[in-house]
Amino acid sequence: MAAATAAQTTFVTVEKHWPALKRTLQERFKDLPAFQTPSMAALDLVVAVIALDLQALPNVFPKDQANRLRRYVLSFLEIHEEYGTYVREEIALYEEAFRKHLSDGHVTGDPISAIPVRLLNRWFGGGEGLQSGGVRIVDPLLLATVTEWLFRLTGTWKEIQRDYRIVAS
Repeated sequence: MAAATAAQTTFVTVEKHWPALKRTLQERFKDLPAFQTPSMAALDLVVAVIALDLQALPNVFPKDQANRLRRYVLSFLEIHEEYGTYVREEIALYEEAFRKHLSDGHVTGDPISAIPVRLLNRWFGGGEGLQSGGVRIVDPLLLATVTEWLFRLTGTWKEIQRDYRIVAS
């Protein structure tokens, strides 16, 4: 039940805030290219928020419970025929990027930045950013704006942990 509540809360929250984020991006970054797949942009934001929230589980719950909740969230998302496979695969890619940044001491020193960078790639394509010596540089203000919005939209598990008692089913 907690996994379903968390996922549904994320969908509702993103649906509510997506128009404001989209407007913010268009107003602050007038040179941004169009979304690669406009019909998927909000869903891509949902996936990024869920992926970021899943990274918080081990910090909010005991390890076994965190692992169980993660599996329940992914199982819940898979039952939706229209987007289940896409969401599961994308979350895996976000988590892989997060782990890579965490394990290799990435230059940013911030594994969380892997999630908004990947989201920007989903929205605008891998070419977004300035190439310098084979390294792609993302506009730091764009990255900060997207990161700020992601943090505004996360925190579901902390709220659930605060407001409910979760028991194994």
